Amino acid sequence: MFNKIKENTRNIIICLGEFIIGILLFINPVDFTSNIIIVGGILLICMGLGNIIAYFRKEVSLSNRGLSTGIIYILLGGFCILQYQWFINTFTVITMLYGAVMLVIGIDKIQWGADLKRSKRKYWYYGIFDSFLTIVLAIVVLASSSLNSDILWIILALSLVVIAIFDLVTIILGAKEKYKVEIVDEVKVEEPVAQETTEEKKEKVEEVSEDDDLLIKDFIDTKDDNHEE
Repeated sequence: MFNKIKENTRNIIICLGEFIIGILLFINPVDFTSNIIIVGGILLICMGLGNIIAYFRKEVSLSNRGLSTGIIYILLGGFCILQYQWFINTFTVITMLYGAVMLVIGIDKIQWGADLKRSKRKYWYYGIFDSFLTIVLAIVVLASSSLNSDILWIILALSLVVIAIFDLVTIILGAKEKYKVEIVDEVKVEEPVAQETTEEKKEKVEEVSEDDDLLIKDFIDTKDDNHEE
């Protein structure tokens, strides 16, 4: 079963990331968000420098936009570092975007739940419930954009933690069921093999018995011929 869980390593990491971010937003939302924006700005600057260096190392090509792309990344990164407070002040807009993304993810989860149902998975209803939970939380976030920023931080953090926990439970249950299904399939495949092996042994015993009867009969016939002579 652990191998099946490993197949979902990426999804598990995302769930854990959502959970950790949600907890940190509970503890100190403003400082945490500010640090994330600053770190993002530093990464953008590093990417920009990398693009510029790669541009001058490569041969001249009219399709290579590394220089301009690198400059844009550096400017965006500098803005994130120097004006991170702007993102905090416009948090309502960011929350609206996050709610919209949650809504799209929830709709996508409906497809996932329907696939689980059609595949006759035992825990298919977890996928359906997960999709509706995500959609409801997305609507709550979108509807709460006019509330006080402190309340908005709490709602955002709660939605992240709840969705992360439920997604993680769904992944583990799905991996557990898939493991059981594969074990049952292996047993079903092995049973005919064992039966064929037994039948083959029985046929071999019958063939040996027939050969022994023929040898005994030949021996008796040979002895009778010698006696008549």
